[in-house]
Amino acid sequence: MNTFEALASFVLDYQIPAYFLIFFGIVVEGELVLVLTGIFVYLGVMNPFFSIPVAFLGAMAKTLLGYKIGSYLGNIYPENKLMGFFERKILSFLPS
Repeated sequence: MNTFEALASFVLDYQIPAYFLIFFGIVVEGELVLVLTGIFVYLGVMNPFFSIPVAFLGAMAKTLLGYKIGSYLGNIYPENKLMGFFERKILSFLPS
């Protein structure tokens, strides 16, 4: 049994935990979990009507979490040299 067959067997046996793993996997990592989810949907191991909304919610949670962390750190350390460096680099790409 190769790795993919083991993952497919896990997903078939434990549908609900697999969807939770997709959500948290997309929040933590992102693209790799999304590609694996697409492969499982294509092969018929997972239901696309549950996988697509779970993946979308995971991506939105990742975006909002990143924004909140950045906002929180920006408020705590407004004069930090590292934060100023990133701010200058980001603003250099934005139009005036």
